[in-house]
Amino acid sequence: MPVKTVAPRAAVTTPKPNIAPRKPTTAPQHPVNIVPAGWGTAPKQTTLKMVSSQITRDYGMEKGFAAPKGAKVATKSVKHKETMSVPGGKKAHLDVSAQQVTVTLANGKKVSLTPDLDKNMKAVVADFKANFKGLTKEEMQYTMLGWYDDSGVSGFGNAGQLMSVVASNSSDTGGAHPNNYSSLVTMDLRTGKPAKLSDLLSKEQFKSITDAIAKKLPTLKGTGEEMEGIDGNTFGADSMTAKDIADTAASNFALTTDKNGKVSISIGWESGVHALGPAMAMFTFDAPTDNAFKAKIGQ
Repeated sequence: MPVKTVAPRAAVTTPKPNIAPRKPTTAPQHPVNIVPAGWGTAPKQTTLKMVSSQITRDYGMEKGFAAPKGAKVATKSVKHKETMSVPGGKKAHLDVSAQQVTVTLANGKKVSLTPDLDKNMKAVVADFKANFKGLTKEEMQYTMLGWYDDSGVSGFGNAGQLMSVVASNSSDTGGAHPNNYSSLVTMDLRTGKPAKLSDLLSKEQFKSITDAIAKKLPTLKGTGEEMEGIDGNTFGADSMTAKDIADTAASNFALTTDKNGKVSISIGWESGVHALGPAMAMFTFDAPTDNAFKAKIGQ
């Protein structure tokens, strides 16, 4: 289930949403798996170009799912309620809701984008029961009786046999503030498992991306009144090591394909600051056009 956000720290921890291990293009369920003539035939690249960097609140959360050609995406809402008697004749309540997402490929194979949904919902229930077990009547005076945990999945993009989504969660389990987060997750529909960007790129390509992010992150500035005071340090520029950036980039990425078949790589993560709401440091790069990358994404 979702990992609770925390204030910026030395290493950005990838959230663990209902998608098995963790914030925009294409219309709902419209294939974007178009390959222009000559794409994927260029020599192997060692450096990938950064085309944009920004702090943004727009990362696919209202967009539909982009899936490979011939694939269909089905969603289903799953809910669970729990009630527990507590001292003082009162009852504690828990409401859990999650989104189940299944992709049916053109060959009929079904792939779940939320394989850990049941396990994670059970974990939330277990935490709820453990929290209230053994509390005294006096302790109950300062304990919030209503808990909730809501998680969902929305589309971001796709390339080849890889499908990128935004996994999000909002929960309130008695703390000072609700916990909210979103993370980018890219699933390999051939294996049903999350893909790693470091596995899709050569060592040189991946390093060119992480080096570019490390250089650009300290210069980021939020724009507009609602982003005032938000900058690269909000997302770890003053604390992240090269390894932190590499670990974050490897898991927190998405692939998109435009109408001309050009693939882009977006890397982004949230700050973990409650008051900011949904906001990501987002970096977008041109994807490689060589045969090695094309083979790895199943294009």
